[in-house]
Amino acid sequence: MGLQKYHSKRNFKVTNEPKGRLAAKSQKLHFVVQEHHASSLHYDFRLEMEGVLRSWAVPKGPSNDPEVKRLAMEVEDHPVEYGKFEGVIPKGEYGAGRVIRWDSGTWKPNGDPVESFKRGRIDFELKGKKLTGRWLLVRTKRGSSSHAQWLLIKRHDSSAVESSSSGKAAKSKVPRVKTLDHRVKMPARIEPALCQLVKHAPEGDDWIHEMKFDGYRLQCRIEGGKIRFITRQGLDWTDKFSELRDAMEEIGLKNTILDGEVVCMNDKGVSDFTCLQATLSKAGGRKKLIYYVFDVLFLNGNDLREQSLLERKDALEIILKNHPSKRTVKISEHVTGNGPKFFEQCCKAGLEGIVSKRASSTYTSGRGDDWVKVKCVNRQEFVIGGYTDPGGSRSHFGALMLGAYEKGKLLYVGKTGTGFDLSLLRDLKGKFKKLETGKNPFANEVPAKGAHWLKPQLVAEVHFAGFTGGRSVRQAAFVGLREDKPAKSVGFDKAIEVEDVEPKTKDNASKVKASKVKVSKAKAGKVKAKGKPSKVSKADAPKLSHPDKILFQDTGTTKQDVADYYTAVADYILPHLTDRPLTLLRCPAGGHKQCFFQRHADLGKSPHIHEIEIKEAEEKDQRKPYLYVNSLNGILSLVQMGSLEIHTWNSTIQHVTKPDTVIFDLDPDKGFEWKTVIEAAFEIKEVLEGLGFESFVKLSGGKGLHIQLPLVPEFDWEQVKNFSHSFVRLLMEKNPDLYTDNIRKDARKGKIFVDYLRNGFASTAVTAYGLRNRPGTPVAMPVSWSELKPSLKADDFGIKDALKRLKRQKKDPWAKYFKVKQSIEILKP
Repeated sequence: MGLQKYHSKRNFKVTNEPKGRLAAKSQKLHFVVQEHHASSLHYDFRLEMEGVLRSWAVPKGPSNDPEVKRLAMEVEDHPVEYGKFEGVIPKGEYGAGRVIRWDSGTWKPNGDPVESFKRGRIDFELKGKKLTGRWLLVRTKRGSSSHAQWLLIKRHDSSAVESSSSGKAAKSKVPRVKTLDHRVKMPARIEPALCQLVKHAPEGDDWIHEMKFDGYRLQCRIEGGKIRFITRQGLDWTDKFSELRDAMEEIGLKNTILDGEVVCMNDKGVSDFTCLQATLSKAGGRKKLIYYVFDVLFLNGNDLREQSLLERKDALEIILKNHPSKRTVKISEHVTGNGPKFFEQCCKAGLEGIVSKRASSTYTSGRGDDWVKVKCVNRQEFVIGGYTDPGGSRSHFGALMLGAYEKGKLLYVGKTGTGFDLSLLRDLKGKFKKLETGKNPFANEVPAKGAHWLKPQLVAEVHFAGFTGGRSVRQAAFVGLREDKPAKSVGFDKAIEVEDVEPKTKDNASKVKASKVKVSKAKAGKVKAKGKPSKVSKADAPKLSHPDKILFQDTGTTKQDVADYYTAVADYILPHLTDRPLTLLRCPAGGHKQCFFQRHADLGKSPHIHEIEIKEAEEKDQRKPYLYVNSLNGILSLVQMGSLEIHTWNSTIQHVTKPDTVIFDLDPDKGFEWKTVIEAAFEIKEVLEGLGFESFVKLSGGKGLHIQLPLVPEFDWEQVKNFSHSFVRLLMEKNPDLYTDNIRKDARKGKIFVDYLRNGFASTAVTAYGLRNRPGTPVAMPVSWSELKPSLKADDFGIKDALKRLKRQKKDPWAKYFKVKQSIEILKP
């Protein structure tokens, strides 16, 4: 078929898909399966053959069960380069939507593949990560041109997964997220993760923040064809929420556990517990209920609890974003960072408060330190231990007597006599009859006049102004009964300082198990929030050996000089360096002697240099330790090891797979006029502004400039790299005589190579304010756009010049850098 049809369907000025061409004959044939979120979710199955990828659209995806035959519609051939494509095809383009590489590897045909294709029966073997063993593609019906119908069938072999009808345990056929690979039997019950109450919303980009809902916390369990809604106590409340069960059926999940909250919205569009109780009791009519999902514990048989929260959120995004019941089952949206501001906005909107969660945290049952809550108003549960006689015109009872548990004893905290209507008074008095007792349940002193004691089993949600000095509630008002919470679990909800919230283990704040990353427990240090450097500890500062050793020969700069420089610029450099995997240029004998680049950790036992294990590539199931630092002592330890240049990743250890920076490295050809480089930089700035981006410029300390875009960490490496390459192509169309994306020296004569490759996985660039091993010992110096003039050269600032500049400058030219929150909107489907 060739690539004519593929090319005719695409506008390569708009889409990031590779244009490609016929490939040379390969000794190894490759295959790929791509998860394609187009108008409808399907899986593209592609086999390399005759220099192209023969392609089929498989609506339900491949099945490892030989008894399940999947329909596969033959589509146009794709270029071999398409096998590495991941990203979002823009709206309006053919196949618009997100494309994820779900599986890849090599394939081996049984016989001549071309003849087999023509005959309509391809017998082959796959060697991938998810798909292995023998398979069949059988043509069942010829269609016009490329739209023939085939069946994709798994052959009976050791890699097959039998269905439950054949006596073996059934497994989900196609996980919907590429990172899922840990399938285990779902436990009968999972205790929910609970929040610690804190006084203030946490700051820092390792926290995400959600609205606190005023409803019932429920897990939705989908297994064995049944959908159940389970309370915190383990009670089955499915019958109360039949409409939600029907909505979940439409989504079509299997062997899945979702964590969320069922709410009822009042007339102001705010979740309202009173509205929820009235709806469940059918008082005043049935109002629409919404199940807000904020976490996923299992997905299609895959245990996600050890993945990071952001990865679990990504999974929710894929399965719930455009499902048929999105008005009834919704994702609990979140914001990253800016916790105090988000809290303020939620309080102004009349919400109960917010819930803040560590973005890198795994799912841990029980009350921990990775989930915290901040309340706009005083609302909490109390145990009902009795009631008083009614007075005046009041009927049934007067006030509820409230308590909370402390060290196993129920302590009296006061009464509430408001918040009831006649119907509620009658209903509550009916519940009291079954719990009447002659024994006072409270362990402390209680005003007993007119009191009637109850077995402490009912839990009331109460709004109150605060506590008195004797721990009695002030101005308390009844909100509703909490039938989802056991009375024994109700204690004093004491708020702590957010600064006192620490990870459960020393390395927990850095634990990013989700996407190819895990932190070495041996050396992981406490993670600081990005942009907030840790203080210098002189007590354990690293000692420099041979401080008089000359590291930079032409300027006579010693190891001590380098250490003094980094100490002087610590407040400037640390925000750009902290918690980022590093690549180092190490020159133990000095920059004039032998040097080498080091990416992986083997720098000894310095307590200030930490390690993080990162999966090297998708094709290799292995992890290697990378270095990172988060303090001045860490930088000084690197100096002690002879590190003359420090290069950083475009992502932090908290979001290893999600870059938060795009760098365009302007590398002019030898002899290129510097004035033209400056003009080009301003032209690039103007184009970026036209796309809605704010950019920052840095003198590289070499012969060019770095233009940087801070980003919200939401897209993966391949997507960000595709964006940066597309932007460079846009520049080339705008001015083909000036810009090139070709790295070859002979292909960029008289041009500026705009290096987008620095945005690929594990690629690095010299850190802002970092030294360069070049003549004059220049600094990679951030400057303002207004400063950037032809008289300012790329290597103008040596150590002394840099220190003088920082001393006299009134304002950091990159002061706004970490405050800019911008997204690559072009990538969103």
